Amino acid sequence: MLDAGIEVALDDIDSGAPRRSDRLPSRFVSLPAGRPYEVDVCFLNVNEIGVVTDERLRGPGRPRRLIGHWYWELPAFPAHFARQVARVDEIWVASRFVAEAFGALTSVPVLMIPSPVEPSPDPSLSLRAFGLPAGACVYLFSFDAHSTLARKNPWDVIRAFRKAFDASERREDVRLVMKTLNLSSLPEAREQLRAELAAVNGILIEDHLSARETASLFSCADVYVSLHRSEGFGLGMAESMALGVPVIATAYSGNMDFMTATNSWPIPYSIVKVNEAELRFNPNAESVYVPGSQWAAPDVLEASRAMRVLYHRPALRRKLGLEASRTIRERYTPGEAGRQIKKRLREIATDPDSVLAPRDRVAAGASAARRALSDRSTA
Repeated sequence: MLDAGIEVALDDIDSGAPRRSDRLPSRFVSLPAGRPYEVDVCFLNVNEIGVVTDERLRGPGRPRRLIGHWYWELPAFPAHFARQVARVDEIWVASRFVAEAFGALTSVPVLMIPSPVEPSPDPSLSLRAFGLPAGACVYLFSFDAHSTLARKNPWDVIRAFRKAFDASERREDVRLVMKTLNLSSLPEAREQLRAELAAVNGILIEDHLSARETASLFSCADVYVSLHRSEGFGLGMAESMALGVPVIATAYSGNMDFMTATNSWPIPYSIVKVNEAELRFNPNAESVYVPGSQWAAPDVLEASRAMRVLYHRPALRRKLGLEASRTIRERYTPGEAGRQIKKRLREIATDPDSVLAPRDRVAAGASAARRALSDRSTA
């Protein structure tokens, strides 16, 4: 928004999630505080906005338009989130999957805004800078443990890696690396993940890395693997693709907006119900991912085959990586996101119907999202 010349102020609300002030971009620090403009964009997610009182959110003198810039990872919502959705006038999302989920729940406008994907690695950082062996083919997966281990599903990545390579190969030729955030706050999960990675000679990186260092780690990988249950967008996959790293990932949810058979290796899946036992590592996860809801179970055997094939075919890795980079760099730029946001803000400012009577238009938008998903599923 700043690059597009949009005037921005910040109103910082503590949702209780872990925060690191050093991750705040320097150009944000000097922005004015408060909510002085006609439109608010709320980046507290749908499961976080409940910490904001009605008075603070929509009290006297508040802007005439409140937009939720939200992500979601399931095709449906817990009933207790319906009230939160009703508190905003419009929703911006980053993928068709999320648009479909919100479109089925609400009659407010649901607009697609591309997520900017712009990793900036430090070319001076190599595998050795991260304590990784040079010469091995590195398979990488990165995730935030607070996003739930059940959904991020590192376990199937380990299982696929074990099936793909024998013990001698895992000692010398190939290595599995997992980069995590917030794992130390979940001791049971940490212990199990360490044990399962050790069994395949895997490497766990828990160090805090800057955005630039994280991008450098991604760029050092030979293959990125995400056997997730579901993703609202799939930033780790998109950033890897932007860097020219081939991606193996579950062919389900938000990442299928940018993954194809020609720029990545999508893994088939079956739809399963969320199992409460899977959520045990993350306290209160069942309030977000309600047991009985649906998400994907990736085909571990196909994932292991993909790992094996890409190890033996470096030319295919390069081909997929080049096509992947082209896809992301053409479609997911800060400039494109800024252009679309600026266009929408102008519509809100000049078209009273876009503010006061959004219902008819959104129904059409939700229908279009559903058609797009239907077309994709039958392609």
